[in-house]
Amino acid sequence: MDVADAAGWAYNTTSPSKIFRWQGGAAAPAGPHVAPPVVPHIAGEAFRLTEWYTVPKGATVFPSLYESSFQGFQDPEAFDPDRFFSEARREDVSCKRNFLAFGSSAHQCVGQRYALNHLVLFMALFVSLVDFRRDKTKGCDELVYIPTIAPKDGCAVFLKQRCTKLPSF
Repeated sequence: MDVADAAGWAYNTTSPSKIFRWQGGAAAPAGPHVAPPVVPHIAGEAFRLTEWYTVPKGATVFPSLYESSFQGFQDPEAFDPDRFFSEARREDVSCKRNFLAFGSSAHQCVGQRYALNHLVLFMALFVSLVDFRRDKTKGCDELVYIPTIAPKDGCAVFLKQRCTKLPSF
C-alpha cells in the first residue's frame, strides 16, 4: 500500500471526513452533542443570527462546532461520504467553512492530515485483513452518550482473521 494506491480509495478517504464532521475530533471526546471547547468571541457589531434573533454588539458568543457541522450540507445527519467527492455536489468545497472538526484558518489543528491519513490506512488494513460481522440486535441503532458515543447494545462485533500471518511493516 502506498499513497498512489490511496488515491483510488474514494470511500476510504472520504469516510473519515464524514466521521469527523459528525462526531468531532479529539477536541470533542464526549460525542457529537457536546461541542468541543472553542474560544468565545465578543460581537464587534450587532449581527443577525437568524430571522428572529440579532446578536447585540458587545455580546459574548460561544460558537457551536456541532451545529455548524450540519449547516449547508444536504441531508446532514445521513452517513454519506459521497458528499465529499461527488463532482456534482462537492460539499467539501461549498460547505468548507462549516467543516470545523479540526478548526479553521490560523487555528487549524496541525494534526489534521495525520489523523485523516491514519484513519484511511487503518480502515484499508482492517477491511483487507479481517472478516467482520455485526448482527442486528435490539438497541444496535440507538446511541448512548457515555464518555464517547456508543451503540446501546454494546456493539458486539465478530472478527475473524483472513490470513494465517499478518503483514509486518
